[in-house]
Amino acid sequence: MGGPFARSNNIVLYASFKINAQGLPKNTPEYFAHFVGGNANHGRVYAGITNANTGSFRLFVANGSDSTTMLPTDLDINTS
Repeated sequence: MGGPFARSNNIVLYASFKINAQGLPKNTPEYFAHFVGGNANHGRVYAGITNANTGSFRLFVANGSDSTTMLPTDLDINTS
């Protein structure tokens, strides 16, 4: 409970990565990372400017569907 997705099969995936955004993504979020199990996508990470302040972007996550959950933090380009 409290995650961006419905829990099922008692499986939890933890992932960590760094992103270096050198420019703003498109208006409509597009995924740049995905996790695959068997023959299906089970998780995607998107970047987009939806609901972000001018000059910033946000990350979104999704389970196996195209329904996304927006993370509540604005991120800036060219920032470590």
